[in-house]
Amino acid sequence: MKKSIKYAGIAAATLLTVAPVAAPVVSNVTSTTVQAADASYTTSDDAAAWLNQFSSKKLATGADVPTLSTDNYGTSLSAKPADITTAYTTLLSNNVTDSNTFAAATDSKVTSVQATADDTGKALSLSDAQSYLNNRQALTFKIAVSYKTDADTTATKDASIDVTFATTDVATVTSLAAAYTTPYTVDYGSSTYRAQLQNSTDLTLKDQSGDNLLADSANVTSYAMGGLSTTYAKAVAGTADYDETTFDTADTTYYQPITVTVAADSALATYAAGTTYNTKTTVNGAVLSNGSDTTVNNGIVKDSTITFIRAVKVGSEAAAGWTTTKTTGVVTTKSDSSYYTLKNNDNVTIKNRALGANTSWQTNAVRTNANGDKQYRVATGEWVDADDVTFDDGTSTTTPSEDGLFDIQKVSGKVSLIDDGHVFPLYKKDGSAIKSRMLARGEWAFINTAKDSEGNTYYRVATNEWLAAGEGVTVTVY
Repeated sequence: MKKSIKYAGIAAATLLTVAPVAAPVVSNVTSTTVQAADASYTTSDDAAAWLNQFSSKKLATGADVPTLSTDNYGTSLSAKPADITTAYTTLLSNNVTDSNTFAAATDSKVTSVQATADDTGKALSLSDAQSYLNNRQALTFKIAVSYKTDADTTATKDASIDVTFATTDVATVTSLAAAYTTPYTVDYGSSTYRAQLQNSTDLTLKDQSGDNLLADSANVTSYAMGGLSTTYAKAVAGTADYDETTFDTADTTYYQPITVTVAADSALATYAAGTTYNTKTTVNGAVLSNGSDTTVNNGIVKDSTITFIRAVKVGSEAAAGWTTTKTTGVVTTKSDSSYYTLKNNDNVTIKNRALGANTSWQTNAVRTNANGDKQYRVATGEWVDADDVTFDDGTSTTTPSEDGLFDIQKVSGKVSLIDDGHVFPLYKKDGSAIKSRMLARGEWAFINTAKDSEGNTYYRVATNEWLAAGEGVTVTVY
């Protein structure tokens, strides 16, 4: 019995040794802190390379245009470079460099994408820029970026991208209908210059669908009024032998070409060179005569042009409208305006001459017309409205040029104004007179020149203040 107990004790002791009582486990795993990746920086060359992947584009007919949003358009962006390349993918060249060090660098971002309209030069809002894209109107994008070249240095760079659109494909021209007013009537004694302005004609040139090809640059590059000829044959030959500045012979007819320049390789060019041109073209409803018809219904094709001839009919002397009577006396201007404009013999406002308020002038003639208008002559070819020199309430008005000032050129110089009692009015860019501003004797610097629709030249002497060229104004260009 003792022996059994002994063995049992040994066995129990052995078990206890093999499986001791469990004790608390103390972990010896070391805590690890995750370190941030090292910052990476870029260079000016890499920034330029990223910007250069965008290129000025002429987008093809039907090509997709970018979809703008506040995330990719505006002047206060903080956009990832990759997001901008995605948004403007249609403007990318083949050399896409989104993976270069610029796009991946620390703090590289696009800070601004701004478009300006090619036709007005104005910055466009998001909605206006999208409208220009959707309507396939030319515009220019400017993309600006910022980036770091090291931990303490931030740099910026920008690039401009011109976006234009291919002209929509034009269907084949199978017939042509030209229409314009002939004869074009002018007053006896009026200026010949007005007859040579493009807006003196109402020419239309419509294809078989009724589309006016004059407004389609894919077919017509330009059209222009020619000089005046004394005979129809001379107008056809391009001989402009009437070079007077006024229509000084009453009840006379002159002839004038209207020349349309046809775009090379266009549908209209193909039609004009074809065998059906003479039989499928009408001018003012009559079948084309191509130069042989002395009733002035024709469309002369030569090289890349189509020329139409119109008659210019000078009215009678009586119909000119003014009756002039000699008189003797003095007219005195009113004081409700700082100056009063003058009219020339054609009753057109003289842009660079005016009479100051409360000044007196001798007059030797007065004229009236069928409308009851009355004017006094105060100098050779210069007339002042009777309302401006009598005691009623009439005031001087100046009709601005229809299209305001255009063809603005950067030219520096000075204008010298004579001292003969006249004052010289100033005009805004839209062609309207500035009633509260005028110039008198002296010299004035200018930095720009411009034209109006009547061919007058203007000089910018201050912000939005333009002086018209003419008598009494001497110009010196530096």
